Amino acid sequence: MHDADAEPNTAPAVSVIITSYDSGDFLARAVRSVLAQTVDDYEIIVIDDGSRVPQPEIAHLDPRIRFHAQRNRGVSVARNVGVSLARAELIAFLDHDDIWYPTKLERQLRQVTEFPDAAFWCTGFDWVRGDSITPSGMGELDYPAMLRGTTILPSTVMIRRSDYLAIGGHNPLLTHAEDGDLFLRLVMDGARPAVIPDSLVRYELHEANASSDYRSIADTAFDLLRRHGERATRRGDADVLRAVAAGRARARELYSYQAIDAARSAHGGDRLHHFGFALRTSPRVAVHALRKTFQTRLLRLLRRG
Repeated sequence: MHDADAEPNTAPAVSVIITSYDSGDFLARAVRSVLAQTVDDYEIIVIDDGSRVPQPEIAHLDPRIRFHAQRNRGVSVARNVGVSLARAELIAFLDHDDIWYPTKLERQLRQVTEFPDAAFWCTGFDWVRGDSITPSGMGELDYPAMLRGTTILPSTVMIRRSDYLAIGGHNPLLTHAEDGDLFLRLVMDGARPAVIPDSLVRYELHEANASSDYRSIADTAFDLLRRHGERATRRGDADVLRAVAAGRARARELYSYQAIDAARSAHGGDRLHHFGFALRTSPRVAVHALRKTFQTRLLRLLRRG
């Protein structure tokens, strides 16, 4: 096993930070997707955040892997610890249940050379649900676009270690939307990310995704938009205020749809609780879903008749 404190003398080009909590088979799959990259000048730092079954043996896969275990402190703290242990100036994040495509690092390192002043570098990604694959369709990014709700997958991001530390890293008080908070802080004073629109990461939607906890995420997302809106109000920035309003509208629809999905798979009082959240968050979405449900049931009755 390679201990995270045992450091070779030469710093790599990139430090890959993988945070892990009860990852099961996902962790080895994620690590192997890094080992399959078309460039090899990197280190992999696995931060085990208090797993019930930690996997220190993962370090046996390659001498570039270092494993660090800690008590459970949340993903924000885990990422901060990973960056503190990193030896490279360039940091790349990878969630334990995501996969990099083989040219991800090679293309992103080329992007760093082409756009050295970017706030950070990111790529497109594939949304994968079963046999369905949908490209994310990334375009140019700036602060207003991110407030409006453009999704940036953390596993696509590369960032300078010095920039990360300069803004204080991930907020340890946040258990949701911590990545969005970080990315917004990096660009809110005018810096812009550099984007490779092509999908270079695979993001699989499954029950274990942290995003399944839609109510907690919604609360954090609305609070984040509120704080950026207050800052824009103080600065008299009408463009940012319009972006915040658009972000709120998008978030209301998104979390209302997620509540409807939860209601469909729930029973009894839980179903009503989810639907009530959807109705409060976006009445239009909730009423549309209710109408569609009634229409579906009516068609079933007519077919039986």
